[in-house]
Amino acid sequence: MDNFQAIGQLVIKAQDLLDSIKGGAIRVMQEQFDALKVQFTDKLNSVGSELTVFKNQQQSNVNSIFTDPDKRYQTQLVNDENVTRFDLAHLDQNKFYCIAFHHAEMLDVRVRRYVADAGAAVGVLDYYVQLQNWSGGGDFNFIKQFHHFFNGGNQFVGKIQSTVSPYYSGIWLRGGWSYSVYCSGKKDGEIILVESDSQILERVNNIDCYAPTITEIHNSVVPNNFIAGQ
Repeated sequence: MDNFQAIGQLVIKAQDLLDSIKGGAIRVMQEQFDALKVQFTDKLNSVGSELTVFKNQQQSNVNSIFTDPDKRYQTQLVNDENVTRFDLAHLDQNKFYCIAFHHAEMLDVRVRRYVADAGAAVGVLDYYVQLQNWSGGGDFNFIKQFHHFFNGGNQFVGKIQSTVSPYYSGIWLRGGWSYSVYCSGKKDGEIILVESDSQILERVNNIDCYAPTITEIHNSVVPNNFIAGQ
C-alpha cells in the first residue's frame, strides 16, 4: 500500500468518525428540543387553564353587580353581616342614649327592632335616616329622615343630630330595649354607645365633647308612620 492509499483510508475513517459524532450530537439536540417542546406545551396548557378560571371568576363578579344592582344595594341595610347589635336592656328605659357615628359621609342608617329582640316589653321599630358630617362640623352636615315606624306604646328614637360634636353624628335610643343598626356608606371606626353623661365622646382642640342622655323626645325626630315624600 502506498502512502496515498493510506492517507485515503485515514480520510475515509476520519469522515466516518465525524459523521458519527455529528449524528450523535444532532440526536442529543433533537431529544433536548423535544423535551423543551413538551414542557412548553404543558406550561401553555396550565396557563390556559388558569386564565379560564380567572375569566370565569371575574365574569361571576361582574354578573353579581349588573344582574340586579338595586337588590345588591338594598341588602346592605338588611344583611346580618352588616349589622351592629346594641343591647340597652340594662339601661334606664326612661332615658335616651346616644349611639354616635364618626365622620359620617352619605351614611345610610337603619335602626331596627322586632318582637323577638330583648327589651322591657314588646315593641317594633323601623327607622331609616341618612347622616352627613365629614368636615369638622362645617357646612357639609345634614340629616335626611326617610322612614319612622314604631308600636308597642313606646317611641324608641328620642333625638337625632348631625353634629353631636365636630366629628360625630348621633341617634338617641331609648334604654331598656335592644336594637339592630345597619349602615351603608362611609364612616370611620365603630359606632359608639354613650352610656353616661360623664363619658367623653371625643376631645377636639383640648375641649371634651359629650353626648348626654335626654329624657324628653326632641323635635328633631319625625313623627310615627312618617315616610319621605308622602
